[in-house]
Amino acid sequence: MNDVERNMEISKLLSDVEKEPKKYHEFLRKIDIDELCKVDIIGVFGSSGSGKSSLIGKLAKLYRDEEKKVGIIAIDPTSSKSGGAFLGDRIRMRDLFEDHGVFIRSVSEKNTGLGLNSSIFSMVFILASNGFEKIFVETVGSGQTSVDITSLCDLSLLVISPGSGDEIQFMKAGGIEQADILVLNKSDLPEFEFLELELRNAMIQKRTVRVSTIKNENVDLLKDEIEVLLSKRKKSVGYCREKMKKRLKKHVELILFENLRKVLSSIEFDLSRYDVEMLRSRIVEDLYFMVKNEKGG
Repeated sequence: MNDVERNMEISKLLSDVEKEPKKYHEFLRKIDIDELCKVDIIGVFGSSGSGKSSLIGKLAKLYRDEEKKVGIIAIDPTSSKSGGAFLGDRIRMRDLFEDHGVFIRSVSEKNTGLGLNSSIFSMVFILASNGFEKIFVETVGSGQTSVDITSLCDLSLLVISPGSGDEIQFMKAGGIEQADILVLNKSDLPEFEFLELELRNAMIQKRTVRVSTIKNENVDLLKDEIEVLLSKRKKSVGYCREKMKKRLKKHVELILFENLRKVLSSIEFDLSRYDVEMLRSRIVEDLYFMVKNEKGG
């Protein structure tokens, strides 16, 4: 099977996963954890307009220069008309469209309000089992919900650009602490110095790389930072199995919450009146204690 045929087959599989995720539960049970550990899953989150897609495109090109196969899953807002991904054209990655060593898939968030949906996990594992060595997952935006990406990925990048100053204080409580690397994009703009000043004033202590995707500056340095951190992390004894536990826990959590939303919507329950994050945590916590007590503590 050549790359074009393979990508068509993968595309069909991912469509099936979105429609009927239960069909792939058996597939998930057969995953070889040691093989999955050889695949690098990189999460990218940040506010709209920060340059996430452009950055992924540049990094993907660098990995393709090394003949590595790259998978990209971009989580988009849900279209109110089709129910699918709202920004499905991925125009900022158009330079990669003719490269059959790259697979790009736009996925709807499915209005979960959580930044992810449960099918993303199966999609990542399908790409991993089909020879993709580097898999990027781009979230729908920034904020506490997008921090969930860290449970899926081996490494996460938070992308900030000039104009994001008002949200830096908000993200201090979640996003910046959870990210492995803080990427300061659009360093070519005159306003960039104000972004750096705001970060200094906020006393952010984080591994930081300044890049310009427009001028393609320092993206290679960012790639080097990513590789050093991934290599160090994966040398840790037991890393892969512990990471898989976290992924499966988050996967189950999302499945539970998505099904709860369906039940509540069917009885005209107004979920918008509640703190989604608080409600989700409470559900998972109650389930945990129920299972624990069932097993006798």
